[in-house]
Amino acid sequence: IIGGSFFLVLWALANTNKRFAVDIHVIDAQSEQSLLNEAAAAIDQQTLAERIEELRAMGVGADAGVAKAPHEPPEFAAVGVASVVPPSPAPAPTAPERPPPPPPTPLPETVSVTHSLPVESRMLTCTYAMPDRPSSRPGAPCMPPSKVWPYKTRTPWRTELGERILRAATPMPHVTESLCDGWDMYGDQTWCVKAFADKNVKGFSFGVEGRDMYSEYLSNRYGIPMKLFDCFQDPDESPPLAGTVPNGTGACGPLGGDICYEAPYWAYQVCLGPVSGEIQGRSYDTLHNQLAGLDSLTAHVKIDVEGSEWSVLQQFVNDAEDQARVKTLDMEIHFGFDAPSERPVSKGMSEKARVEREISILEGLLDSFYVTGTTLEVYRQGWTPENDCPKQQCDEPVVHLAGGFTPRMFAISFVNKRIVDPTGKFAQQDQEYKNARLVANGLPPMAHALPLAHLPDPAQAPTRASTQAPVPPTRQPQSAQSIPAEPPIVQLGPPVAKYGFYMHVFDNPAAVIHQKRQIQKYFPDSPVYIMSDGGYRFDKLCKSEGCTFKLCPPANDRWHPWPFLRRLYDAAVALNVRYVIMLEPDNTIHGPITREPTADAGGLPVADRKFRLRDWTEKQARKRKPGFKWTDRMMSAGLAGGAYFRTEAILDAFSDEVVGNFDWNYLGLKGTKEAFSSDFAMQYLLAARGWNMEPWDDAAQMDKDPVKPLAGARDAAFRHYCSCYPGGKPTYQLQPKKEDRQLYDYPLGKHNVDNPTCQMCYYVEEYEKRWGSRECTNRYDFQWSNKLLARQFGDGKYPHIR
Repeated sequence: IIGGSFFLVLWALANTNKRFAVDIHVIDAQSEQSLLNEAAAAIDQQTLAERIEELRAMGVGADAGVAKAPHEPPEFAAVGVASVVPPSPAPAPTAPERPPPPPPTPLPETVSVTHSLPVESRMLTCTYAMPDRPSSRPGAPCMPPSKVWPYKTRTPWRTELGERILRAATPMPHVTESLCDGWDMYGDQTWCVKAFADKNVKGFSFGVEGRDMYSEYLSNRYGIPMKLFDCFQDPDESPPLAGTVPNGTGACGPLGGDICYEAPYWAYQVCLGPVSGEIQGRSYDTLHNQLAGLDSLTAHVKIDVEGSEWSVLQQFVNDAEDQARVKTLDMEIHFGFDAPSERPVSKGMSEKARVEREISILEGLLDSFYVTGTTLEVYRQGWTPENDCPKQQCDEPVVHLAGGFTPRMFAISFVNKRIVDPTGKFAQQDQEYKNARLVANGLPPMAHALPLAHLPDPAQAPTRASTQAPVPPTRQPQSAQSIPAEPPIVQLGPPVAKYGFYMHVFDNPAAVIHQKRQIQKYFPDSPVYIMSDGGYRFDKLCKSEGCTFKLCPPANDRWHPWPFLRRLYDAAVALNVRYVIMLEPDNTIHGPITREPTADAGGLPVADRKFRLRDWTEKQARKRKPGFKWTDRMMSAGLAGGAYFRTEAILDAFSDEVVGNFDWNYLGLKGTKEAFSSDFAMQYLLAARGWNMEPWDDAAQMDKDPVKPLAGARDAAFRHYCSCYPGGKPTYQLQPKKEDRQLYDYPLGKHNVDNPTCQMCYYVEEYEKRWGSRECTNRYDFQWSNKLLARQFGDGKYPHIR
């Protein structure tokens, strides 16, 4: 029998950067320590011990399969690693008694905390850097494990999510006191002093209660005018809300004395929420409305709203312009509180799913902001489970670390990355940190995401997209049962332009080149993304004239939502604009947009069009947006060439997760196969997710009259043509110019397929087998129902792309 530590040593050595020649022998427990000592001669003892403790925290090695006894101190717990703890104690197997091994060489009693990424090795003990400061603290928090396991149970996912919270809340090592021009620590906040260098700023404090020290401090120390919001607090018990305290006096006494504001403040009996209006007799407004009109980096924001922050933060994370306005963000965050204002979104979600959503939103902030400090260390310092729960009698919290401490609620401070890293000096480190965190969370690293510091300031001129499309992460086949309920939050940074263009093409190279140049003429600052569905290749055009080109395998995606929507999604990520304009080669462009989008998507006006299953679709939407109605007007938006889409709507409704969870077979059985055409499929998905649509007069449909549109305005920016148009579709009559023939190539030989225009012929297994991956299509499995296939193809001859 090989001793457990021997296995641990081999694993630890295998995961270092050094090479060893090891003679393997069958050894007993007494020999384990000598092997450790031999290994220590070649590898740092502390590093080796940390890796061993990490493995033990996951139940591997000498303790594998055997949970620690209920009252055994969990000093094995790794700090910062998403470890899996056995759910309940189990008896050790019977074995002959043997002499105990000699004690191992002890680790140092005190080890300083480091912030290696991923945060994977936790010290058995650590030093509180500021043990006497009862406030938020900068740097990686010291989070030693409990001396006793305090809870009745141990649930692995609660540990995993707790460790994930800690990873997201740990400041990066290069966010230092010198980088910030010093720390300003007060109460629940750790601020970068550099963030207060400018004077033309405003402060917003959401959640005031009786006295709001945050707003007092910013007013009296930095002279910042403040807005205070709270709809639950009785003004009679809150002098600032009642307006009975000195306001804008220019001079106040010492902080903490009488309530006083040196700079002016304004108080509102209004709460922060995801929508504006009245809810249960109380007034709410959105963060977006409050930040609207502010210049870049002119707002300091505090949010302490007892678990109602998540939907607000999700909107904030998805709005790059609002993020660009905020210099510092300070919050008290609450995991698993299930606040009433969150229930329209969280209703029906499991406790685990709710917390996962909340953690994803927290992680989404890290693309635009650096963490500067938290109260985690202070709270851990004051946590005494050996006194409160000495007999393991406490209930397990919704999340906790491997060592027992729960990060369910704490204060966290952020600074906008542009304040401390305006040139992108740390962009590469940021990306490595993000990828390491994703891997530690069990997710693939991002191949195309860029940290905010890489991206242009919204005040500067937008830049063109690159000539090559980003390569999506490798996708592994997954069963329908494993599809997450909600899509991940995607952080793109500030948009590079208001509009970007997605050209969905196959052949007609002269039409494609002409259309690209018309975009350049009327929208010179807008990026362009060209996707070819297994057809002509335009990478040379993009290299010559500035655009992004993506060649995808042929899938006749116009009739198959899975590849069609994934390709539009990838374009939205690459373009990084506020609105994506989708064009087909037969669209013509006649000028700039003069009718600004007012919905989440809009397209050709199609009079009197109705979709089936309105009630079924609205029922799905109302899980996210109560009261949503899929109106006749929305249905009249034709989402064909010339349509626009808000990027946030694409990243949600057309994500792999939403498309994979949608019941396409039910839709096909209750309706017609038209539901699988792109313009129908997009309507259903957008409506089912609660996004608004509108007929858009800047997209016109041309019919038999060569001058007057059948629908849309005569001066519309974009025109779409039917095959009945006199003389045929204009762009299809064009012939390539001699000098332009070097800008495109013919389709690849392997992309020449039979039956290229078939309908309902998409089979993901065939796609993956033929093209070697699921790139350019949904990564989740889909199968047509036999009943649907039998209805559509009564002869049993199901079409395939061959």
